[in-house]
Amino acid sequence: MANKKNKVKFGLTNVHYAKINDWVTDASGANLTPVYVDPVRLPGAVSISIDANGENENFYADDIVYYVISNNSGYEGDLEIALIPTDFSTDILGEILDSNGVLVERNDDEVSQFALLFEFTGDKRKIRHVLYCCSASRPATEGQTTEDSKEVKTETI
Repeated sequence: MANKKNKVKFGLTNVHYAKINDWVTDASGANLTPVYVDPVRLPGAVSISIDANGENENFYADDIVYYVISNNSGYEGDLEIALIPTDFSTDILGEILDSNGVLVERNDDEVSQFALLFEFTGDKRKIRHVLYCCSASRPATEGQTTEDSKEVKTETI
C-alpha cells in the first residue's frame, strides 16, 4: 500500500495549527528556527484554497534568457471552516476571553505566527501538507435571521 500512488485527491480533513512560541538561533547565530507548541485541531474544515506568490524574472545576456530568477514569496489563501474556535481566536488572533466568556478584540492585538497542517484524502493514500510559518487576518463576521430553513454560515481566515 505504501508504494501505491494517488491518481486523484478529494476531501479536506485533519486541519491543525501549531503556534510558534519562540525563535531560536543556531550556534553561528545566522539561522532562526521556530519552536512550536503542540498542534491543536481546527474542527469543521470546509475548504482550503492557497495560491503561490512570486514570479520568475528573466535576466538577459548574449541575446538570450541567460538566467531565471525565481521569486518565491510563499503562499496566500483562504481556509474556510464552520466556526473559528475560541482557542484559535485567543492563541493566534490575539483576542482576549473575558470573565463573562466574551471574546474581546482590541485594535492593538498582536497576531501570532503558526504552522498549518492539513490532509487531503487520495484514492490510494493520504496527502499531508504543512505550511510552517503562517499568519492569519481577522475573519469577516456574517449572519442572518433564520427563516423557513436554516443555512449554515461559515468563517474564512
